[in-house]
Amino acid sequence: MSPAPRPVPPVVRLDLRVVPRASRNAIDGLREGRLVVRVTAPPVDRAANDAVVRLVAEALGLPRRDVTLVRGETGRNKTVEIRGLGEAAVRERLGMGDAGRDTEGGVGGGRGDDGGKRRGDAGGRRGG
Repeated sequence: MSPAPRPVPPVVRLDLRVVPRASRNAIDGLREGRLVVRVTAPPVDRAANDAVVRLVAEALGLPRRDVTLVRGETGRNKTVEIRGLGEAAVRERLGMGDAGRDTEGGVGGGRGDDGGKRRGDAGGRRGG
């Protein structure tokens, strides 16, 4: 007998451009098809990667376990996988609108900008 089917939460992949050692933690809109994420942490011993995951999860209102780095461990261009939210919810919570929508259903894969909108760090707090 085969196991009963069970629902799987939605998964979205988000392309990022990370700026380590920034003056503040912030999500700064799209640039060249990637969401710009600024973190104060240095790119040493996974500190910047951990800060990116923490900031994105906080901005989306998700626990950290639902945001996973899947590409770009050592580079500035990274891809995170987000579990539990659909693409529309991710765009809305990050203030992305329709800019950067690609044809494969991912987020941040197309060319576009943020229309002049900028989103500060999650929760409106400065620093981290």
